[in-house]
Amino acid sequence: MVGIWVQSSGGGSRFASRWGYPGNAAVAGYSASVNSGAVELHVGCGGSPSKWASDQWTPRLTASASRNLNATCSGAAGTFGRIACSFPARPNLTAPSINTFAEGNCTWYAADKWRRATGKYPSWSGDAKYWNEHAAAQHWTVTGAPAPRSVVVFEPGVQGASKIYGHVAWVNSISYRSDGWYVNVTEMNFTGSGQISSRTVKNVSGMSYIWAPG
Repeated sequence: MVGIWVQSSGGGSRFASRWGYPGNAAVAGYSASVNSGAVELHVGCGGSPSKWASDQWTPRLTASASRNLNATCSGAAGTFGRIACSFPARPNLTAPSINTFAEGNCTWYAADKWRRATGKYPSWSGDAKYWNEHAAAQHWTVTGAPAPRSVVVFEPGVQGASKIYGHVAWVNSISYRSDGWYVNVTEMNFTGSGQISSRTVKNVSGMSYIWAPG
């Protein structure tokens, strides 16, 4: 990824500042301040910052305040056009009207954070260790790349997760250190039954991320 232009119908469009994902040239973070309006990301991949090998756009998404917008692009070199990138998937599925997970558990809290971010409770079910599989089966965006505004799924035993049920938490932010990527999370039932706590933990094998749609 060699460049990101943030286009806004409200004006103030500009190139975003960006930072690489060490060890993975296909992933980058970005930041830009533009006026409120219908926002599109214009993503350049390959080539150089002044001459992109591909020029890909996301769909338009109305943004009226500070937002974390995650996106994936899959167009091959030579792709020049809109809708080659996508924001996290929002499958047209019926969502439960209440939180169906057991109150006091990590799944209940993560489901509530998902509702606050997206307006709906998760459409999937099951123990924490199955969330990534069940969400992917319903065509939500699930990746191994950490991102803010996502649910992280810890496989059993990973980073203190239950060795039987696994664990899930809400990702507030991510940061890079000399030894790898770290995620700041808020979670329930990690320090004690029904307790809400936060921590920063290193991204390791056995962690995956369900990206919340914008």
